[in-house]
Amino acid sequence: MKPELGSRPRPKNATGAELVRQARAHRRSRFGISPLRPVARAAQGTGSFIGDPAVEALVGLLCLAVFAGVAAATVWGWSQSNVGTIGVYAVIVAFLTYGVAVLWRSRRRTGRPVSRTRLATVAAGSVIAVGLWLTYVVQFAA
Repeated sequence: MKPELGSRPRPKNATGAELVRQARAHRRSRFGISPLRPVARAAQGTGSFIGDPAVEALVGLLCLAVFAGVAAATVWGWSQSNVGTIGVYAVIVAFLTYGVAVLWRSRRRTGRPVSRTRLATVAAGSVIAVGLWLTYVVQFAA
């Protein structure tokens, strides 16, 4: 049987430690030691140090952008029809109130937030999503 292209023959009586040493030596001889290896290791360590706050800032900016969109839609809706804007917000508040009621009842009865209908599930999820969104808005607006 022919060895695959780029593979090396395995010694017959080699121990595990010898195989590891030979594999490392083969890798070094084949690819060489990169002068950028210390830079790559440093970048791995600083990736989470820089990346986590950057992602957090992006999420915060996205939440503030959604808040600005909701505020702009409210101003536009109020200029078009006061009654229509109040009606839309009344429906949204009623839907979120229903979600709070679903979460409250299911917690009291079963101890876990399980609902029976899709509407109840969506309402409960919407309450959680709006709560998280408002938390971010308050946190980043302050």
